[in-house]
Amino acid sequence: MTQKKDSFLINRLKSVGYAFKGAVYLIRTESSIKIQVCIAIAVTIAGFYFDISKIKTLVGFAIVSKDYTAKSNAEIEKLFLNKPLEVFDVLEDAITWAKSVLD
Repeated sequence: MTQKKDSFLINRLKSVGYAFKGAVYLIRTESSIKIQVCIAIAVTIAGFYFDISKIKTLVGFAIVSKDYTAKSNAEIEKLFLNKPLEVFDVLEDAITWAKSVLD
């Protein structure tokens, strides 16, 4: 006997349901996750209350990667930003650049 396959959309909705159930189970069983969720909610509320925007307060982007694809993506993203963005191979170089941007 053949079983009828669900549509793509139905499968995606089921996947979201399973993910949600897993998240609820994790929050119920792990105390450290409960604390993280509470902190995340508090920070989000504070952000709305104080009208804090990451992009407004962000000074620049430093991306550290040795992966060619990540570097290429960063160079493309640089075209769409009005903030400084630099790509580095070494973390120390990124830190030096960040300090110069902040001064």
